Amino acid sequence: MALQDANKLKSVAPSILPHLVDRLGDVKDRYRELAMNSLVEFWKATPGDVEKTIKEVGFGNKSWRIREQVSCFSRDTLIQSMRWLSNVHRSQHNFSFRSFTPFMMKILEDANEAVRDTAKEVVIELFK
Repeated sequence: MALQDANKLKSVAPSILPHLVDRLGDVKDRYRELAMNSLVEFWKATPGDVEKTIKEVGFGNKSWRIREQVSCFSRDTLIQSMRWLSNVHRSQHNFSFRSFTPFMMKILEDANEAVRDTAKEVVIELFK
Protein backbone atom coordinates (compact mmCIF):
# COMPACT_ATOMS: atom_id res chain seq x y z
CA MET A 1 0.00 0.00 0.00
CA ALA A 2 3.01 2.31 0.32
CA LEU A 3 2.81 2.98 -3.41
CA GLN A 4 -0.83 4.11 -3.24
CA ASP A 5 -1.81 7.70 -3.90
CA ALA A 6 -2.58 9.54 -0.64
CA ASN A 7 -5.83 10.93 -2.07
CA LYS A 8 -7.08 7.43 -2.83
CA LEU A 9 -6.26 6.31 0.71
CA LYS A 10 -8.09 9.31 2.16
CA SER A 11 -11.21 8.55 0.15
CA VAL A 12 -11.48 4.93 1.35
CA ALA A 13 -10.23 5.47 4.91
CA PRO A 14 -13.62 5.78 6.65
CA SER A 15 -14.81 2.43 5.30
CA ILE A 16 -11.51 0.52 5.59
CA LEU A 17 -9.99 1.69 8.89
CA PRO A 18 -12.48 0.02 11.28
CA HIS A 19 -11.83 -3.31 9.55
CA LEU A 20 -8.07 -2.87 9.82
CA VAL A 21 -8.36 -2.14 13.54
CA ASP A 22 -10.50 -5.26 13.91
CA ARG A 23 -7.80 -7.27 12.15
CA LEU A 24 -5.33 -6.21 14.84
CA GLY A 25 -7.06 -8.80 17.01
CA ASP A 26 -6.86 -11.60 14.44
CA VAL A 27 -5.58 -14.96 15.66
CA LYS A 28 -3.09 -15.15 12.79
CA ASP A 29 0.14 -13.20 13.21
CA ARG A 30 0.38 -12.51 9.49
CA TYR A 31 -2.99 -10.71 9.39
CA ARG A 32 -2.18 -8.69 12.51
CA GLU A 33 1.12 -7.62 10.95
CA LEU A 34 -0.54 -6.67 7.65
CA ALA A 35 -3.18 -4.66 9.50
CA MET A 36 -0.50 -2.89 11.56
CA ASN A 37 1.51 -1.98 8.44
CA SER A 38 -1.62 -0.84 6.61
CA LEU A 39 -2.63 1.40 9.50
CA VAL A 40 0.81 3.01 9.49
CA GLU A 41 0.51 3.68 5.74
CA PHE A 42 -2.99 5.07 6.18
CA TRP A 43 -1.72 7.26 9.02
CA LYS A 44 0.82 8.83 6.66
CA ALA A 45 -2.01 9.84 4.30
CA THR A 46 -4.77 10.60 6.79
CA PRO A 47 -3.52 10.74 10.39
CA GLY A 48 -6.69 12.22 11.87
CA ASP A 49 -8.90 9.44 10.53
CA VAL A 50 -6.55 6.71 11.75
CA GLU A 51 -6.18 8.24 15.20
CA LYS A 52 -9.94 8.69 15.54
CA THR A 53 -10.58 5.08 14.49
CA ILE A 54 -7.92 3.71 16.85
CA LYS A 55 -9.46 5.70 19.71
CA GLU A 56 -13.06 4.75 18.92
CA VAL A 57 -12.65 1.16 17.77
CA GLY A 58 -9.42 0.11 19.46
CA PHE A 59 -9.81 1.93 22.77
CA GLY A 60 -13.32 3.34 22.92
CA ASN A 61 -15.72 0.44 23.04
CA LYS A 62 -14.13 -1.91 25.50
CA SER A 63 -16.98 -2.32 27.97
CA TRP A 64 -17.40 -5.40 30.13
CA ARG A 65 -20.46 -6.39 28.13
CA ILE A 66 -18.46 -6.40 24.90
CA ARG A 67 -15.63 -8.21 26.67
CA GLU A 68 -17.99 -10.94 27.78
CA GLN A 69 -19.28 -11.42 24.26
CA VAL A 70 -15.99 -11.34 22.42
CA SER A 71 -13.65 -12.08 25.30
CA CYS A 72 -10.24 -12.78 23.79
CA PHE A 73 -10.86 -10.87 20.58
CA SER A 74 -11.69 -7.71 22.50
CA ARG A 75 -8.58 -8.03 24.67
CA ASP A 76 -6.32 -8.79 21.71
CA THR A 77 -7.66 -5.86 19.69
CA LEU A 78 -7.01 -3.52 22.61
CA ILE A 79 -3.48 -4.87 23.09
CA GLN A 80 -2.74 -4.58 19.37
CA SER A 81 -4.10 -1.02 19.31
CA MET A 82 -1.62 -0.10 22.03
CA ARG A 83 1.17 -1.80 20.08
CA TRP A 84 0.11 0.15 16.98
CA LEU A 85 0.48 3.37 18.98
CA SER A 86 3.95 2.33 20.09
CA ASN A 87 4.94 1.30 16.56
CA VAL A 88 3.83 4.58 14.99
CA HIS A 89 5.53 6.56 17.75
CA ARG A 90 8.83 4.79 16.98
CA SER A 91 8.60 4.90 13.18
CA GLN A 92 7.02 8.32 12.54
CA HIS A 93 8.93 11.18 14.11
CA ASN A 94 6.14 13.71 13.55
CA PHE A 95 3.53 11.58 15.38
CA SER A 96 2.18 13.10 18.58
CA PHE A 97 0.76 10.58 21.03
CA ARG A 98 -0.52 13.21 23.49
CA SER A 99 -4.15 12.91 22.36
CA PHE A 100 -4.01 9.21 23.26
CA THR A 101 -2.86 9.83 26.84
CA PRO A 102 -6.36 9.81 28.44
CA PHE A 103 -7.16 6.49 26.73
CA MET A 104 -3.88 4.98 27.87
CA MET A 105 -4.39 6.10 31.47
CA LYS A 106 -7.85 4.53 31.51
CA ILE A 107 -6.46 1.24 30.19
CA LEU A 108 -3.85 1.11 32.95
CA GLU A 109 -6.80 0.24 35.23
CA ASP A 110 -8.24 -2.45 32.94
CA ALA A 111 -9.57 -5.61 34.59
CA ASN A 112 -7.45 -7.82 32.34
CA GLU A 113 -3.85 -8.27 33.46
CA ALA A 114 -2.45 -8.69 29.93
CA VAL A 115 -4.08 -5.42 28.87
CA ARG A 116 -2.68 -3.60 31.93
CA ASP A 117 0.81 -5.00 31.36
CA THR A 118 0.83 -3.99 27.70
CA ALA A 119 -0.48 -0.53 28.61
CA LYS A 120 2.33 -0.11 31.16
CA GLU A 121 4.97 -1.11 28.59
CA VAL A 122 3.58 1.27 25.97
CA VAL A 123 3.21 4.20 28.38
CA ILE A 124 6.78 3.76 29.59
CA GLU A 125 8.05 3.61 26.01
CA LEU A 126 6.06 6.67 24.93
CA PHE A 127 7.30 8.82 27.81
CA LYS A 128 10.99 7.86 27.52
